[in-house]
Amino acid sequence: MGKEFLLQTSGDPRTGKGSCILFESGNPIDVIEFALPDNGNQAASAIDEYHKLRQDRFQKLSELYTELTEESDVAILEKLAISLIDQKLYEEALTVLEKAVAQTPGNSRLVNFLGLTYFEKEDFGKACANFEKAIEANPDFPDYHNNLGRALLKQGSCYQSSRCFEKAIQLNVYFAEAYYNLAMAVIVNGIKKEDYNLARNLEDNATNLLAKSVGFNPAFKNDFLQKGLDALENKDLETAFIELSLGYDLATKGKFPKKTYDFHLEYLSKNDLLREDKVVRHIMNLRKMLDVHPNYPDLYNELGIAYTVLVQFHSDRAIESFQTALKLNPDYRTAMKNLKLIENELKGLKTLLKAILK
Repeated sequence: MGKEFLLQTSGDPRTGKGSCILFESGNPIDVIEFALPDNGNQAASAIDEYHKLRQDRFQKLSELYTELTEESDVAILEKLAISLIDQKLYEEALTVLEKAVAQTPGNSRLVNFLGLTYFEKEDFGKACANFEKAIEANPDFPDYHNNLGRALLKQGSCYQSSRCFEKAIQLNVYFAEAYYNLAMAVIVNGIKKEDYNLARNLEDNATNLLAKSVGFNPAFKNDFLQKGLDALENKDLETAFIELSLGYDLATKGKFPKKTYDFHLEYLSKNDLLREDKVVRHIMNLRKMLDVHPNYPDLYNELGIAYTVLVQFHSDRAIESFQTALKLNPDYRTAMKNLKLIENELKGLKTLLKAILK
């Protein structure tokens, strides 16, 4: 991608944790931690394997980025952008997203991704501008209002951000993040004293909003939340905001990371060049992730897609078998019929897979 990166993977046997760090121009841009086996030799092998897998994945993404320079399929560009965002390659993601948005200006999802990418780059002005465009295109999507509220709050706009969170809650009364963010806006307003009405009954309002967020998403109930509530009770708003911000980051970071887009991307861009062993490995990885996160519907959906892709390889083998039968006996009518049926089925399957993966 025209840049030099360094990937470093190491482990600390005292803590039982390994870390894989991606550097760009000497700066760490992505850090992933993973558990290590107790056995020293197994730990060393685990570090080596993790490093090779991450390096291989990054290299393939880099190759795809180069190969898809002239790509015009917006669905493929979207998957490429999300894969780049997953790797914290925000500049490259912006290039891809801006190209995709130029082709489909009314696509609110792509514009929202643009906003999220600028948010990660801490360019909150551009983030707000894109979230506003996404809302204009699709005003009934609560996440867009919540995202705009977060960007506004980063700029210190307490009242405006609170209205965004309230709108998100109006559209989805079970939106835990919006309740949590609204509580944060209330607390920041107490510090900045921007809006009088928002400051009334501050402690009670913030506490009730946080209780609702925990009720809808137990991940928000962590040590930072309790520290924030204690500080709130003592009217130490600055400390409350710091602790609750850490609690928010912990809770939202704990979500299942959607780092499977590279598989979709590779199938859509390479299709027949995708190898069966890649699909099998992907299925095995998903099953391992399901052992850790058995209640994530996204993972089961991904597993279903992977099995559907695997069916294509089995269909290809079936076609080869029928063709071999016909080479041995050109007049074998049953094999002729079966070959036509499976060929028609495979055409439909490939169309189905592209629709599912897009």
